[in-house]
Amino acid sequence: MTVQFGLYDVVDGERRLCGVAVFGVPVSTAALTKPLPELRPYTESLVCSRFILLDAWRVVSVAGWIVIGDVLT
Repeated sequence: MTVQFGLYDVVDGERRLCGVAVFGVPVSTAALTKPLPELRPYTESLVCSRFILLDAWRVVSVAGWIVIGDVLT
């Protein structure tokens, strides 16, 4: 299972694609359940398998956070 998100910058009502985030199933059940044991492996946990930004947006990614809607991951 994978989930893909387009990352957009909105300027004056115009959306411009600035990156892509792809989340998928962890390679190992311990990838997220070791630090978060309450999660059920492969059903309640996804890892960020790809995170791509255009060159102009690399400075934004330095913090290491991805914001999707109201969810901070």
